[in-house]
Amino acid sequence: VGVIKKDDLVAGFVGSKLKKQLMDGLVFGVQDMGGGRVIYLTDNVLFRNFWQNGKLLFCNALFLVGQ
Repeated sequence: VGVIKKDDLVAGFVGSKLKKQLMDGLVFGVQDMGGGRVIYLTDNVLFRNFWQNGKLLFCNALFLVGQ
């Protein structure tokens, strides 16, 4: 589980309204449901196939969660 705490240092751009909602909020997490698991990601890590590490994060979430 990844969480952004109120006093954490962060970098990047986000609008002032959304920034307030992100503090003390979930960034990524896993929840057991039925016979499987639901994986939560707050951002589309595959957006436009741009970030190479996003592909790795997605594959890890898809294939390695629960092992």
